[in-house]
Amino acid sequence: MPILRRAAPGLLGALLRQRCRTSDLVQSALADAVRSFPSFTGNNDGDFVGWTMRIMERNSIDRRRRLLADKRYAGRELADGDAALAMPARAPSPSQVAIDREALARVARALRQLPFEQRQVLQLVALRGASHAEVAARTGRSEGACRVLLARARAALLVTMARQQDDGART
Repeated sequence: MPILRRAAPGLLGALLRQRCRTSDLVQSALADAVRSFPSFTGNNDGDFVGWTMRIMERNSIDRRRRLLADKRYAGRELADGDAALAMPARAPSPSQVAIDREALARVARALRQLPFEQRQVLQLVALRGASHAEVAARTGRSEGACRVLLARARAALLVTMARQQDDGART
């Protein structure tokens, strides 16, 4: 999403910019958004962008806190002498990477099950950051029709993902 890429450098600040790429922050925000998409309660693309921006802001704050905590505890040892336990993990664990990949695969499967028009409008708005006017021009629909189609597409995606989860729980 172009808007996230433009906002990321300001969220990182000078301290984090030395240790973290803006693309890392955007990618982690989008992965968190995909993972949390079933809890999204917005009604339009503005709500979705704002929701995703808040996720990215929180991720930036968390990264800054971890960095400052690393600096605070870098030379200290625990009472039992195991200093390695005091250091927070810097990279996601292999299991977290697997969980993230599974979540992305579930979203991709759910998107493939949507009708073409719904899939197209979701991809244009959520993944490419297109405005309603751009989507309307590309699809030959009015902006209002695109808004309605987007709302229906989001609802259909949530229903499809819930069904996938229910089917997975039964097997």
